[in-house]
Amino acid sequence: MYSYYYPQNYTPYYNTPAVYGNPELQQVRASKASLNNSAAVKTSIFYFNDYHGCSSKMGELKTASDSFSKAGNKDGTDTFKLAAGDILKGNNSQNNSMWVEFLNRLGLDFSAIGNHELDQGSSAFNDNISRADYKYVSSNIEINPYGTLSGAIQNKKIVSSWIENRNGHLYGFVGLTPSDAKYRKPGKKLNNSDIRSYDTQKSLEEVQKEVDKLKQRGVNKIILLSHFDDRENKIAKSISGIDIIISGHKHRTYRELVPGKNLLKSPAAEPVIKVECGRDGKYVGTLDVVFDENGIIVQANNNLQETVNIPEDISVLALENKYRKRENSLGILKNSVEADGFKENTVASFVADAVREKSKADIVLIPGGNIYEGLERGILTTGDIERVLPFSDSLFKTVLTEKDIIDALKNGAKPSEDDDSETNILQTSGLKYTVTPDREIKDVYFEAEDGKLVLLDSKNPGTEKKFNVVYGGFLLKGKNGFISLKKEGSEAKQLGWSEKEAAIEYIKSRKFIPFSVNPQGRIKVEK
Repeated sequence: MYSYYYPQNYTPYYNTPAVYGNPELQQVRASKASLNNSAAVKTSIFYFNDYHGCSSKMGELKTASDSFSKAGNKDGTDTFKLAAGDILKGNNSQNNSMWVEFLNRLGLDFSAIGNHELDQGSSAFNDNISRADYKYVSSNIEINPYGTLSGAIQNKKIVSSWIENRNGHLYGFVGLTPSDAKYRKPGKKLNNSDIRSYDTQKSLEEVQKEVDKLKQRGVNKIILLSHFDDRENKIAKSISGIDIIISGHKHRTYRELVPGKNLLKSPAAEPVIKVECGRDGKYVGTLDVVFDENGIIVQANNNLQETVNIPEDISVLALENKYRKRENSLGILKNSVEADGFKENTVASFVADAVREKSKADIVLIPGGNIYEGLERGILTTGDIERVLPFSDSLFKTVLTEKDIIDALKNGAKPSEDDDSETNILQTSGLKYTVTPDREIKDVYFEAEDGKLVLLDSKNPGTEKKFNVVYGGFLLKGKNGFISLKKEGSEAKQLGWSEKEAAIEYIKSRKFIPFSVNPQGRIKVEK
């Protein structure tokens, strides 16, 4: 275990015992009896992923990063700061630009390209890349040599692999961009005239090619930055030469190094370590490893910290003010509000109420994954609403039966294949319901405007009861399993305004009288 400097009153979260005694690593160590301790290389990696542009967590990330930097390489440890993608998100160019400058100040070395880095399109992504002091690494994409991103290739801001020298030790970096079919449909983020990602099999083959090139150049310590769906650990099991996988995309959390889960074996039976720290700035990680003279990991320790226990670096406020000085004031919020996960999201309830008031609908439905950011107490601005709602999804009004609604709630409550079930739950206005421990739903009530509660039949819902319901185009297409919400053509009326506009009007209607945003008790989750 290496020593770390932490600021006063900073108690990091520890739930990961040192794994120097892990049998998987001891076995490798024993097979290297001739290991020369003077040839061992200590490496420390500060890592994070899937912050999704959540600026409310920048202060904590800055504190943790600065503490990591101050610890430095006093004992000859090589250090890196790495990101596994989706640090940017949405259509808010100001927020994305602020994050690029923040990552520069953080001293980020390399990042994977996530799907959300391309939310604004290739041109805006290229603008962000041009300002970045770090590199994006992706081994499984093709970029049009005459397209918008061609300059990023020429300037080596996007690379398929990279060799970095730290204290005379060579490290190789490779990267993976998502191969999910939904992003690779013609015209989508990762299949257009500027950029194209490969399917899963070809992606793995391309990474192996890049790893082989690195090894041919004498590199035996190789790190993969992966924003890739790899729930079966195909990367570690099928690619030879990778030592560490800094992972993102599916928002998993690895506290310990567990054999078979994230302490894996390569085809050559060498250890491969995989780390990932959730989503939306809830965690940040430090991975310490020791390589032997052959580039094989013989010691390792993973430390995952909860950012709620990390004090905020207030110097970040100056950066935020720089990018928010042109934002218009809307109203005054009396309390700070978090955007919670698999339960009622208080911010989402607030937005849903705003949409319901403007649309005069019976019910409003919002996917839980639409809202990542909370709201800070004080003056609310247009920028705050932009950050809370980073996408511009068209709203539609349609008629749903009791059965349609119950089926949609059931789909949102069930566990997801991606271990990321908290994003699918439906946030509401006009409904209250309970999720049982086995992820069924019960006690579903329609809440009328006069406050009267009407019990819906969650076990045997019918088609006679009908309601006017508003939701976005994402749900209207039946995505993420919401088949009962899919509507065609004249079945739904486009409203011509967005959740953002409704929220802004809702706040303005308070006429700067301070107000609170509190939980409404709409979703109860039993444990």
